[in-house]
Amino acid sequence: MRSRVHPSLLAALVATLVYCNTVCHDFVYDDHAVVQANPAAHDPTDLAKIFLAPSWGGSELVYRPLTIWTFSVQHWLHGERPVGYHLVNVVLHLGASAVLVSLTRGLGLPLRVAAIAGVLFAAHPVHTEAVANVVGRAEMLAALFTFLALYSQRRCRPVWDVATVIAYAAAILSKETAIVVVVLGPLADLLVADQGSLSGFWRELRGRRAYLYSGIAAVTVAYFLLRRRAVGAVLGDSAAIAFWANPLVSASAYVRLLTAFKVAARAVWLLLAPFRLSAEYSYPQIAPAASIADPGTLVGIALAVGFATVAIWLWGRRSRLVLWAVLSFAAYAIVSNVCFPIGTIFAERLLYLPSAGACVFFAAAMHRSFRADRALTAAAVVVLVWGSAAAQRNLVWRDDLTFGRALVDGAPGSAHAQQVYGSTLAVAGRLDEAWAEFEEALRIDPRYVGSLYNSALVLRDRGRPIDAVTRLRRVIEIEPRHYRAWMALAELQLDLGESETALAAANQADTIAPGTPAAALMKASALRRLGRFDEALATLDHVLRTDPTNVEALAGVGGAAVDAEKYDVAVSALERLVTVAPTQGAYGALITAYRRAGRPHDADREAASADAWFRQMYPGLASGSRPFTRTDP
Repeated sequence: MRSRVHPSLLAALVATLVYCNTVCHDFVYDDHAVVQANPAAHDPTDLAKIFLAPSWGGSELVYRPLTIWTFSVQHWLHGERPVGYHLVNVVLHLGASAVLVSLTRGLGLPLRVAAIAGVLFAAHPVHTEAVANVVGRAEMLAALFTFLALYSQRRCRPVWDVATVIAYAAAILSKETAIVVVVLGPLADLLVADQGSLSGFWRELRGRRAYLYSGIAAVTVAYFLLRRRAVGAVLGDSAAIAFWANPLVSASAYVRLLTAFKVAARAVWLLLAPFRLSAEYSYPQIAPAASIADPGTLVGIALAVGFATVAIWLWGRRSRLVLWAVLSFAAYAIVSNVCFPIGTIFAERLLYLPSAGACVFFAAAMHRSFRADRALTAAAVVVLVWGSAAAQRNLVWRDDLTFGRALVDGAPGSAHAQQVYGSTLAVAGRLDEAWAEFEEALRIDPRYVGSLYNSALVLRDRGRPIDAVTRLRRVIEIEPRHYRAWMALAELQLDLGESETALAAANQADTIAPGTPAAALMKASALRRLGRFDEALATLDHVLRTDPTNVEALAGVGGAAVDAEKYDVAVSALERLVTVAPTQGAYGALITAYRRAGRPHDADREAASADAWFRQMYPGLASGSRPFTRTDP
């Protein structure tokens, strides 16, 4: 304990031991949309897509470009193998735990307090959601760079001030909660460098500090300008928040405040006794407070009064613990739904940065309440208990099926939990079980759009297209801009021979998401069924101008042009198709187009090339087989 290095290493070791069992986990839940299916998370050189567009797989609320950039770098390095993503998450957590020790010590608290705070933070079970779920990386990056910014500021040198500004920029570009540095930086100067003297603080507001604060302010302004450019507004579009995710989205400011007290009481309980954890807090797991007499609200108000009292008492004693109280309060206030609704009413990952202040307070309380040896013993016991609970909790995030089952077990009254588990079962091909989960979700909430949509897909796969259409129409009635419902409806109506209705549905999808290739392809299919070949070709041509190698569009042009007896157009498209994606069907369509165009020699030449390709692709089947030489003209 005499060396400042050893406590940091100890915190890092504890974090590694507790969370190393997450490394072999699969992608789970939000990981699929944010990491796997998000184009911005695939190419680290496409900075416009990363920094000038919403970050979280299309969500109009989320802007975390540095987090997305780290995903894109990993995708470039090792593709979609999840082990690398999880390993980086563990490394970030152990790094944050280690830096927290150095920061606590650098802000003037005893080394023993810093060591205990670090190991408590490293082992806290409430961090499971942030560490074990890949998308939780935003929390850890923001916390790590926030700690680094505050630590480098304490070095009080111009070169370290530059490092502070850079670290703050990295933190706020990882997640918006890092804006707490704007308050914590000056407060740290006041309490640590100026010993709580306001007059001394004002005297120092020139020279180095003026440049430092100006740099932090410039980064903050630049961040909000980038955010506005990316998501269209400083806060984003709250209309995009689903009621089940945050029922406060349409509540009054008064109800939001009462509910925030209620949720804060739960947050404090989880920080003190993190043993009944859940990844599911959506409606109705947490319902808006009906009045100030709501028991949860009363507890929250009492805790807020107690917190304020302690903070005032600490300020009077010029205690440096005030800084950690402000860290916890400010970091949580940003995500509390008081000032504005966020994408969720509550989630454990939101406690990652606020928990740092709580862990420092726990450590200071142990240090003050026990003799040195007993304080260390008490900390060891807490770390052992918390670490065991966290390691066990990590297993919930092992794969989608395990996670979905845990959601339902922990929140059986949640329509969203039933929906998530049902979707996972459907992907696994267990349609009967999936159907039961979707029906249970709809029993809880008959207007739950996700389960209406997914149950429609199950009906489709069971060969009940008319019933599926009925459910899709219900989805659209509740949520008229549900793009995937319009697309599924168009596809089903094409299968049912209702081409006019299918075209109308495809047009609606195209209106909702203009320029989406899938909607244009669906429109072209409906137009072709209606015999409107020229319109179909024009629609497909628009797709190909954007993406000249779109396989479905090339195949569609080939088919529509043959139907319209424009064989030269068909040949041109199918030649490109064979070059881009050679398949038996593509070769067969091209040979047929050649023959229809009156070009038998080209057809024979292509048939010979196709036979050679077939023998190369399927050597075990090719002996004596020449499937393309006898193509029916």
